Amino acid sequence: GFNLFAAGVPGSGKTTLIREYLERLAANQPVPPDLCYVNNFEDARCPIAVQLPAGQAVQFKRDVAALIGELREALPRAFEAKEYSNQRDKIMQEVEGKIRDEFTRLEEHVKKWGFQLVPTSTGLLLVPAINNRPVSEAELEALSEEQRDKLIQIRNRLGADVEENLQRKRELEKGARDALRALDTETATFAVRHFMQDERARYADQPGVLAYFDALQADVIAHADLFRKKESETPTALLGLPTSGEDPFNRYQVNVLVDQHAQNGAPVIVETNPTYHNLIGRIEHKAMLGATYTDFTLIKPGALHRANGGYLIIPARECLLNPFAWDGLKRALKDRVIRIEELGAQYGLVSTVTLEPATVPLNVKVILIGSPLIYYLLNAYDEDFQKLFKVKADFTTQMDRTPAAERAYALFVNTIVRQAGARPFDRGAVARVVEYGSRLAGDQDKLATRFGEIADLIHEAAHRAAHRAADVVTVDDVRGAEEARRFRQNLVQERLQEAIKT
Repeated sequence: GFNLFAAGVPGSGKTTLIREYLERLAANQPVPPDLCYVNNFEDARCPIAVQLPAGQAVQFKRDVAALIGELREALPRAFEAKEYSNQRDKIMQEVEGKIRDEFTRLEEHVKKWGFQLVPTSTGLLLVPAINNRPVSEAELEALSEEQRDKLIQIRNRLGADVEENLQRKRELEKGARDALRALDTETATFAVRHFMQDERARYADQPGVLAYFDALQADVIAHADLFRKKESETPTALLGLPTSGEDPFNRYQVNVLVDQHAQNGAPVIVETNPTYHNLIGRIEHKAMLGATYTDFTLIKPGALHRANGGYLIIPARECLLNPFAWDGLKRALKDRVIRIEELGAQYGLVSTVTLEPATVPLNVKVILIGSPLIYYLLNAYDEDFQKLFKVKADFTTQMDRTPAAERAYALFVNTIVRQAGARPFDRGAVARVVEYGSRLAGDQDKLATRFGEIADLIHEAAHRAAHRAADVVTVDDVRGAEEARRFRQNLVQERLQEAIKT
């Protein structure tokens, strides 16, 4: 199908009629999927959109939150286990033993050449020694120049040996760090694996969720130290700040944008305030310590997200009056994707870092409602309008007065009465409303379709009946409402008559 423009005068019941028709039509159509955003662990500025069958997004969010809670308990236990401590101690003892052996060999080597190693704050210092005793300044001064030159040559040669030994020590320490890191990775992998297997089995038919679980597992293993810390050791806790918005575990949350669990059929959304952000969605920011920040949990949906897979009704005039709303709507319909962009970043007004959420495929039918003038202006001056809105539906201001039309009028009266919880209309009152519709059309063979005015008359007649404590609305109530409306609107007529008389 195509997007549609419904043209008609205000008060002709376009929005109500279209909404009710679409609701009946959408009830037999499939419910679209839920939508949520999750963290992109490789690039946090580009959150990932995940779609799930209707009603599963909230459960997915609960499952991920429960998974992280279990991992926050399981990982510390794994690193506090005796097996982990034994392996860690073994690695440290091995490297410490090797470093001691290297240092012992180095000491013996320099000792053979008449030197000693003296530890200082800047490293190891080579000093000449006699009988395992460092040579004093006076003894050095007593040596001949040739002897001092020889000591300098030996010290330079031994210095290279010391540097080589220190290099081997650094390599041993690096090897130990790598071994400890591998041990941590192995321990975290073992602790995480069976929890992730349970979750993968639950969402085995959702490739997007499975890909997210793979990335989540890798990130948890890479940030195992985060799970090993107690809550009091987190950066915000040490600063005495509230954790809201700065909780390091926010990276594992699921942001549910659209939840269809209560939806029956395709959605029908009426957006009466079609601003840019209300249509496309927004990225909110929070303030902390004098600065603003944002993350994927602050992405909010627009009407296009909620109506995706269904129908979206928009008043054309309001959409055109709101800055950037019409351009944003056209861009989404042309590209067939929803792309949430900050207006400041989009137009170069603000240079702060923001998010670039993944786009969402768009499958929606848009119904614009407006006057014929708006339709013809858009058709004449907007080159994209005819391509995007190929169908025009005209709403007439009157219809033939047939028995079926009169019965429809009576049903309309009943609908308004039930919605307002007002007193029922008797047969005479309903007949008077039908006559009013014929006079409003200006033709006894026609009935007006300006249902807004008809509804106002019904409400006023019901109010008059309630004011006199009647059980039903009678023809006199309807006639009184007509006269009151005529009195409120005939000021110009009265002034003209007064002018004629004078």
